Order: sequence, then structure tokens, then C-alpha cells
Amino acid sequence: MMRKFEEVRDNYASVAFDGSLLSIEDEKTLLKLIADFPSIVTRAAAEFDPSIIAAFLYDAAKTFSHYYHDNRILSAESDALIVARVTLCSMLLQTMRNGFALIGVPFLSAM
Repeated sequence: MMRKFEEVRDNYASVAFDGSLLSIEDEKTLLKLIADFPSIVTRAAAEFDPSIIAAFLYDAAKTFSHYYHDNRILSAESDALIVARVTLCSMLLQTMRNGFALIGVPFLSAM
């Protein structure tokens, strides 16, 4: 999905990110998960327990899978919503990459 968006990114260059468009419950949950990531890392470090990060990554992947299945991202109702959803996905992708790096698991960019 991110590769497909890269092909048409220039079409959305003039569209600003508007987080208020992310109003679906799964979007709110994903935003909360992303915001909670630093505290998850802090807790995992304090407890010397990388499984805390692994559990977070599992929850984030499960939530995203549900969100991706149920919602149109690249064909959303408006250009602004497309940009908002792609930006959310990009933020989650970076969070997932960071989490995988912290627990020493290689991140697959394609299957």
C-alpha cells in the first residue's frame, strides 16, 4: 500500500495532513498505540523484559490488520482523508520498525 501511494504521492503534494479526519475507532486506537510506544519502551527497559515490546507489536499489528481490512485507505472519500490515513499508516510503520529493531527482529518490508 505504501509503495502504491509513493507512485502517486505528487498528486497529494498540496494536501495538508488533518488529524481530525481520523475519527474511526481503529484510527483512534492506532494513534493511542503510537503515542504509548515511548512509555512501553521505558517500561520494557525498566523491567528488563523485551516481551512487553513484542506484545505491543502484536497488538499494533492486530489492530492495523483489522483497520486495513475494514477501511479504504488509498481510495478513501477525499484526498484529505487519503493523506490522513496514509500518514497514520506511515507513523505506525515507523513505530513497528523501531519496535522490531529494539527486540532484534529483522523487519520484512515485503513478503
